[in-house]
Amino acid sequence: MIDESEEGGRLLIVGNVLVIVLMFLVGIYYYLILPETVPMHFGFSGRPDRYGSKNEIMIIPFLLSITQLTFLIMFKFRFRMWRFLNVPIDLSKLDERRRAIAVNRYFELLLRFSFGLGLCLLLLEVGSFECMKIGRLTWWYYVLLLPIFLLIIPFMISYSRLNEELKQELGL
Repeated sequence: MIDESEEGGRLLIVGNVLVIVLMFLVGIYYYLILPETVPMHFGFSGRPDRYGSKNEIMIIPFLLSITQLTFLIMFKFRFRMWRFLNVPIDLSKLDERRRAIAVNRYFELLLRFSFGLGLCLLLLEVGSFECMKIGRLTWWYYVLLLPIFLLIIPFMISYSRLNEELKQELGL
């Protein structure tokens, strides 16, 4: 069971917050080293097809951090939001203690997914800025997209296992 007061809960929260901070630090670093005009969009050929001011890149950390912030807010209000969880267990039929166990377990999984996704987005951010720096998309940029898709598979397996575990533990 995860809680803000437990070590595991704190680590997941701190990890997600750290990812947000790193996204902004990376943005600031590249803002300082990139020239005034940078490639803002790349075509299928990998060559830039739109240039813009480096001021535009500062929107990237804001956009990428939305995921982490959403998951952290959901976690903070999880005991109010449990009714919106789309899970196979009817949480409304559980007593308060058993519902708290289930809600905590689901949100622990979501925070773990959020952390992994945040790390993937952080790598993608660095890759995007590096491509801006060198002026073209590279083959390894596309490789950076792969972990995002690969992250979904273990999440879905863990979600399925969690459903089965909770059904057994809660006697459903």
